[in-house]
Amino acid sequence: MEDPSARLPAMLSAGGILLHVKVAPKSRAEAFGEIESYGGKTYLKMQVTAAAEDGKANGAVCQAVARWLGVRKSAVAIHSGHKSRFKCLSISGGRDIFEKLTGLLQSRAGGNAGSFANEDGA
Repeated sequence: MEDPSARLPAMLSAGGILLHVKVAPKSRAEAFGEIESYGGKTYLKMQVTAAAEDGKANGAVCQAVARWLGVRKSAVAIHSGHKSRFKCLSISGGRDIFEKLTGLLQSRAGGNAGSFANEDGA
């Protein structure tokens, strides 16, 4: 079995950054979890308090990721998986945002799960 930390669930593309997440809606608290593999793909587990109805959870996912990265909410959109727990997010940004994201993801690959806040406390 492949070690999930060997691959990160993000990649830099011509249109920005793609991030694969597995969402648990209607959770007690918003949080980012560990990186895990499902069906040959690597995903960042995350929880949102919003229910998966009328796009509420999708909006909460985009807002939480934007807060985590310190970017505008409008910079994060659902690329695919609008009606699935497995989503691909599109994040507007260059190499600097990508490097920040990979640093945050590498800390998750080590099993450091927790709050959705920026790692620097913001």
